[in-house]
Amino acid sequence: MDELASVGAPARHEEYIDALLEGLPSDYASVIFVIESKKRTPSITEIEALLYGHETRLMRYNKEAQVMKLCFDKLHARLFVSQHL
Repeated sequence: MDELASVGAPARHEEYIDALLEGLPSDYASVIFVIESKKRTPSITEIEALLYGHETRLMRYNKEAQVMKLCFDKLHARLFVSQHL
């Protein structure tokens, strides 16, 4: 937002937030809904906290999914070997 003001194009807070949210991928749809549902437009700090928390959860879920896939692959390999002995 400061960068826009520095080139002579001040953006309203709501416009900045809209542009920020529109640039997020679909993985962020739930947090975008929460932000847009608030009665007052949250501050940048509040939005950063929400986005950071959501990103942290996404990373944790992705790691958990990778671990589950590795376990499944190992189990599948063991079953395949045991069936072909």
